[in-house]
Amino acid sequence: MDVRSFVELIAALMMPAGGALVFWERMRSGRGLGARAIQYTAVVIIVPLIIILALEKVLEANIIGTLLGALSGYLLTGISAPEQQSPRGQRAGPGEATASGEIDRSPGD
Repeated sequence: MDVRSFVELIAALMMPAGGALVFWERMRSGRGLGARAIQYTAVVIIVPLIIILALEKVLEANIIGTLLGALSGYLLTGISAPEQQSPRGQRAGPGEATASGEIDRSPGD
């Protein structure tokens, strides 16, 4: 088995294993699927897929760069503004008070 095949095999195994692990951890902890869990699941599936397609020369170099740039933008979106929680444990909407009593002044979704 050459190095390329070995890397493709590892990447192919990461996709179902990573997705299953996030769902198992969420079920074990009793939490539902939040935005970060969905982002993690998407990354665990998309990054190995990009690696496999790049190694098989299905994707050109400029397409790989575009996909990785878009993925980076997707991951870093909203990282500076963590979700604020209301007293009921739900995300505070515009104009609603958070658990600390602060008013959420951000624009609505």
